[in-house]
Amino acid sequence: MFAPLASTFDVERATALKTNVEFPFPTRRAFIQSRLPSAKSTLQKKAPFPCSPKSLYKLADSKLPSSARLSNSRNSYLSLEYNLPHIKSRALDAIKASLTPNNVAIELFGPFSTLFPDVRSLELDYMLNRWVSTVDSCLDCC
Repeated sequence: MFAPLASTFDVERATALKTNVEFPFPTRRAFIQSRLPSAKSTLQKKAPFPCSPKSLYKLADSKLPSSARLSNSRNSYLSLEYNLPHIKSRALDAIKASLTPNNVAIELFGPFSTLFPDVRSLELDYMLNRWVSTVDSCLDCC
């Protein structure tokens, strides 16, 4: 399970303030906890807190510089490189599922998208396919 994007929290909080509706979540953590399944089995209680799909995408895509080495008894140096396409794909799917006309502009022009062309392309396609609703939501926020 992935946590909602930070922009989702920001947009919902801003919308509540604009419409004079009380926003019941003082922190993003409380917002995320409200989205978790309410049934608390023993397994769910021991499960880790949901991870940001952007953090997991970044980790799955990362390659540490060659100066970062790990000693190993068999090999004197072992390069640390994460190439986890299945995790990267699931994280990208979660990012896509979290996009809305309200948050896509924030995500597309944010620092994360500038680092990852696949994410930027996904968000740009989403925005262009929903151009009218995206513009309307941006006009509503101003």
